Amino acid sequence: MLSGDKLKVILSNKMILASVFLFLSVTILFLPALSGWRGIFHDDQAMEEFSRYCFVARNLQHGVIPLWDPQTWCGAIPFYARYYANTYYIPLWPFLLLANLNNLNQAYWSLILAPLFLHYLLAAFGMYFLLRRVLKAGYIASCFGAVAYIYSPTFVYAYVWQQVIVVQAWLPWLLTIYVSLLKQWQVWKVLLAGAIFSFILNKKACLKAFLAE
Repeated sequence: MLSGDKLKVILSNKMILASVFLFLSVTILFLPALSGWRGIFHDDQAMEEFSRYCFVARNLQHGVIPLWDPQTWCGAIPFYARYYANTYYIPLWPFLLLANLNNLNQAYWSLILAPLFLHYLLAAFGMYFLLRRVLKAGYIASCFGAVAYIYSPTFVYAYVWQQVIVVQAWLPWLLTIYVSLLKQWQVWKVLLAGAIFSFILNKKACLKAFLAE
């Protein structure tokens, strides 16, 4: 149990309150899926995304980076050139490697729900810091601005394309670091911005590979 003094300190810390608010906002958005009321498993998710992630996960768990998919047109289309392959998006690898492919329910949580949930959190906190530190908005305005961002039509509907969510989740962080670099140049900021840009570029590179098929 928290003592009265500790509780007062927590309640007086606006950053803690903002974090709890943003976490709850993302949880509410995912509540139908997390509680089993309704799954995020239809349309592109069911017919394309989930099966593709299972294919990548099965290969990675055997120490293989898949370049070809023999089950699609007998391998006529190279898997590395698939528009939504996501093979080289490193933050997704822990989910792919830890997924239990013998249990589709658990695999669904590992490959679909967990990555989506974490990227929505990433987007919410990224937009919060962009509004708070770059645009100098107040705590309440920054919180509601972040919620408006993740509840916008592109986020609410684009879960069927995880690649779109990934790009939108990293963009606020990239912009925040860019503005910070303009104010004060530091090596760690350049490295962090480069890493984030590589994540985003990885998604854009898929289109080039797709057009080159």
